[in-house]
Amino acid sequence: MIKYDLKCKYDHVFEGWFPSSSEFEQQANDSLISCPICGDTDVDRALMAPAIKKARKKKSNNNKPVKVREAELYTKLRTLRNQIEKNSEDVGDRFAEEARSIYLGTSEERAIRGVTSDEEAEDLEEDGIPFVKVPWVDKTDN
Repeated sequence: MIKYDLKCKYDHVFEGWFPSSSEFEQQANDSLISCPICGDTDVDRALMAPAIKKARKKKSNNNKPVKVREAELYTKLRTLRNQIEKNSEDVGDRFAEEARSIYLGTSEERAIRGVTSDEEAEDLEEDGIPFVKVPWVDKTDN
């Protein structure tokens, strides 16, 4: 079957299905096709966008088992933890207080790490004080 966008002389557009192009021509010449809006039988094919098949989805190159990908993720998180520990000061549960002091200029500017409650983190965000939450894995996590 062939699908055509059809148009009458009053520019009403509708679609029609035909077994072949010649069958459409025959039905149009015999005035067997009528516009469903106005009933006009002076119908011709309208300009249509080509029907293009969608490209097939490529298979993922990541065929590694989940356990392998999970182990790689933990390795990267441990590496990140090591870098943070090496390049920052641990202020523990005073993180929100220290971050605010650094932001306000009352403490020396430096990289810090620590813990904060959800409420303290929300307060820092509301005050525009920049910080980043990092997933902290144990050094022995697998």
